[in-house]
Amino acid sequence: MMSDRGYTREVMKIFREHAKRYDAWFDENREYFEEELETIRRLRRGGLSLEVGVGSGRFSKELRVEIGIDIAEELLSLAKERGVEVVLADAHRMPFRGEVFDEVLVLFTICFIEQPETVMREIRRVLRPHGSLIIGFIARNSPLGRRYQALGRRGHVFYKIARFYEPHEVEYMCRTAGFTLDETYSSLGDGEIVRGIRKGYSFCCMRFSRCR
Repeated sequence: MMSDRGYTREVMKIFREHAKRYDAWFDENREYFEEELETIRRLRRGGLSLEVGVGSGRFSKELRVEIGIDIAEELLSLAKERGVEVVLADAHRMPFRGEVFDEVLVLFTICFIEQPETVMREIRRVLRPHGSLIIGFIARNSPLGRRYQALGRRGHVFYKIARFYEPHEVEYMCRTAGFTLDETYSSLGDGEIVRGIRKGYSFCCMRFSRCR
């Protein structure tokens, strides 16, 4: 078992070396991307926003997120080319003062975070009271989740290091960090975007509020 510190180094190494391959996914899977964007939009409240794990800036550009952070410089370079304001930073120790953001988005990044509970507490620190946390992820036991895990077992460069979660696990880690669940949407199922958690739907997007 890789240590947490070793896991972070491995994640950073892979995304730095394969930044363009990661970015190409969004063009190769445009229909998935568009449906994910629409799902996320249904949960947004507005205000000053931050994306944790901004990657190549695809989501932040389309969603007009003000600031994005990431640990992979090569991905941040791509995000900057898209006009996204970026900061090289580790989500476990963000370089922001407390209670500054109205909204924080964590889109697929949760699968590549070494200590998600620590990051949730750090997100709570930088959010204003009653600010929103939006987490989007592929559920572990969903059709796409099972497919990606199988690819990971066969050595897929990204999925082999991903840690997949179920919605109740994400809710628990957020609740213990000081958040309450507001609303959930599911998509990447039969073409619909539905409220709640639906069997057979792969993308789960959850909005939480920061407790005072």
